[in-house]
Order: sequence, then C-alpha cells, then structure tokens
Amino acid sequence: MVGAKVPATTPVTPALARGVSVSDIGLLPLIATLPFLYVPKVLEGDTQPWVLIGALMALFAYRPRRFFLTAAAPAVLLSAAALTMYALRAGFGPETIRAAYIFLTFSVLYVIVLRGGGNAFRNGVRLTLLIWFAVGAYQYIAILIGLPVEFVGRFVEGRGGVPSLAAEPSYFGSLAVLMAMYLLHDRQRGDDFFVAIAVMCVLMSGSLLAFLLLAFPFLYLRFDVKLIAGAAVAGLVLLDASFNDAGFTARLAGLKSIEQGFASLLADPSLNLRFGHIQFVLWDNLIPQLFWRNPIDFQNQYNSFAASTGVLIPTGSNFILPMAGELIYGGGLFGLGIVILLVVAAWRGGARFGEGLVRASFVIACLLNPISIANPFLVFYAFQERPCKPHS
Repeated sequence: MVGAKVPATTPVTPALARGVSVSDIGLLPLIATLPFLYVPKVLEGDTQPWVLIGALMALFAYRPRRFFLTAAAPAVLLSAAALTMYALRAGFGPETIRAAYIFLTFSVLYVIVLRGGGNAFRNGVRLTLLIWFAVGAYQYIAILIGLPVEFVGRFVEGRGGVPSLAAEPSYFGSLAVLMAMYLLHDRQRGDDFFVAIAVMCVLMSGSLLAFLLLAFPFLYLRFDVKLIAGAAVAGLVLLDASFNDAGFTARLAGLKSIEQGFASLLADPSLNLRFGHIQFVLWDNLIPQLFWRNPIDFQNQYNSFAASTGVLIPTGSNFILPMAGELIYGGGLFGLGIVILLVVAAWRGGARFGEGLVRASFVIACLLNPISIANPFLVFYAFQERPCKPHS
C-alpha cells in the first residue's frame, strides 16, 4: 500500500537517493505526469491520457515481481463489471470510451499502489504542489497587474480564481486539499511547508467548495496550531479582498445571509449544476440507477428533470459532476461497490477510529466533487497505509 516502508535494494545516485530506490525507478514516468494531468490538452473535455500512459509504463517497469496482488482483484473485477453494464446500455461511442479510460486507469493505479512506494508518491505530491503553486501565483499576479495570461484550464475573468495547470479553478483548489491530506496522514519533516503551499493554492483557486474542504486538514492540527493556521487563513482572505474583486472574495460576497447565500449558490452556474446533479443522480433516481433500469442518456434525462424544478439550469454535456453519481449512474451496484471500496480503504488507513472516520468522510466529500477515480491523488490517498507514528 501507499506509505509502506519498502527498503531500498541498492544505493542510487544522489539525485534519486531521497526516498527513491532502484526498485522505484519504474515509477518515475507516472510521477513525472502528476503535475501535467490536464496538459497538454489533446482530447475534448478534462480527461487526458497522460496519467494512463505513465501508469501503464509503471505497471510493467515498477516492481514487476509483485505484478498482481490478490488484494487488487476486487477493484479490477468491479471496474470490469461496471464498464460492461455501461457498455451494454450505452453502446460503443465516445462516452463508453471515456468510461473505459476511467475504469482502466483506476484499476492500473490500484494495482501499482498496492506494490508500495510511499516515499516516491510523496515526492510526486510535493513536486506537483510546487509547480501548480508557481503557475497559479504567476496567473494570479499577472491578472492583478493586467498582463495577458494564456490559460490551460477554464477561466472566467471576474468570477472565479485561477486554474493553474488544472482543468478549472475548482480542480486546482480541491486537488490541492487532497494533496495536503495525503501529506498530513503521515507527516514528515518538510511537509508543513507544502501543506501551507496547498492552502495558498486553495485561496488562489477562488473555489468555495475547495475552501470548505480545508476543514478536513484542520482536523489534523493541534489546537494551538489550529488557532495560528485559522488566523493566517483569515489574514490571507482579507489581504486578497483588499486588492482583488474576483475569486474567493467574490464568492463570499454573495453569502451575507442563509437566504441570499442559497440564492447565490443557485445563481452560480457551476454550483447550480453540482447541486442539481447530486440531487438527480444520488437521490431522485438512485434506485433505478442501482439496478440498471435507465438507459445511458444523462443530458436529456437531467434536462427534463431540471426543467421540472424551475430553479435548476440545463446541462450541456453528459458529464456528471459528482464522481459517485457518475459511478452509480453508469455502473449501478458495481459502481456503488467501487465507492464503498474506496471509503472502506480510507477508513482502514486511519491509526485510530477518529482518524479513520475523518479519512472516510474526506473520500466521500471528494467523490461528491468531480474528482475522478482515475485521478492518482485520490487513489494514493484512499489506499495510504496507517502512519507508523502519531501525528504531532
């Protein structure tokens, strides 16, 4: 599992000596793709092939003697069954290819993670945070001083924050929180610096959902550190408000009361769609989807539902924003099985009951966001081993 202390078999060069042994070299192609999950963009939508390519290389080059552990069987079988049920109802087309990519990437990442290599994964998380922070800071400053910025992700000037190298600002912020949670699980020397970098990434993203996710990392801190961290975050928010009219400050401006806040959430297209997708997939149509009673035609089905509510806006694609909803809508009971697998694995990774509860709850929160099971950071975190020492 992630975080396993696997001894190095042979000394390596100084450049690789910190946390990467000769047996880990086959993992480097996957680690190198982590900062570039979404770029360069060669396919329509957010899904890009770079992680799968790096994962397939690691599958055959990284600790191949442990090629397939029996513990990987549930994930592989559930993914194959979910994809089969999806294809039988949807037929062959772009959506089925996208589903195949998601389930295949998840299965390959699952197999790789079970081989161990926590130090190498940790270095990949640190590298990604540094690169994303540097790009996001440049975008943030360039916008403030009026310089042109070429965005690789979706950006709406005056409304949201910056996307860095992610697909959109909400991905930038949410994945930064996910990486912070990975580092905090078995905190090592130097990780606090990268956790602080992750918090600043959240603020630059301007994502309200990502900001709410910050409650989970705060649970890992001592009481006195919570006070210091809370004051620091509040100070950064005020500093941002003093010279920035968009991003996170703009999102908070509409939340002056519960009524106004709810109206603002529904008026925001992104939040409106997220709320509607969760209600449609995980509540109103949950039972028919679990037992594969509905055909695969999400856009038309959802738009009919949205029109009947009078407050939800129509969606323009077949993409389902909560990942848990996408798994259940396409895979039914098998998709629900993958959700349960991830949540249980995260729970078991906690050294104590309370920590396991926090980890499981955080994975549920991630799955209620568009964070895909094909995202390596989610897989790394869910199957991260118990820390060998208590948190400070």
